[in-house]
Amino acid sequence: MKKLLLSMALLIAGYFSIAQNNLVPLGYLSYAPETVAGVWHYTDSLGNEYALVGASDRVSIVDVTNPATPTEIFTIPALPGQSSLWREIKTYGKFAYAVSV
Repeated sequence: MKKLLLSMALLIAGYFSIAQNNLVPLGYLSYAPETVAGVWHYTDSLGNEYALVGASDRVSIVDVTNPATPTEIFTIPALPGQSSLWREIKTYGKFAYAVSV
């Protein structure tokens, strides 16, 4: 029974990993050479879409309303000496919260 369940789980996992290969990137924005960790989303009242990106030394706000041309529109720098490999962002209502370790 355990072998059957394991086999089924592996088949299901394999199916979903193959299904994800059909993704087509529409746009690209480079952050090299810095690192990025967390990405979150926000949609304003006009329907504009934004990616909130946690970079090593800042929070980057990227307009992705037109996904073919993502544009960084604003940055919020980290406090001096607060560079981090781990910066996560979440939204609650109209507010975005960024945390770092």
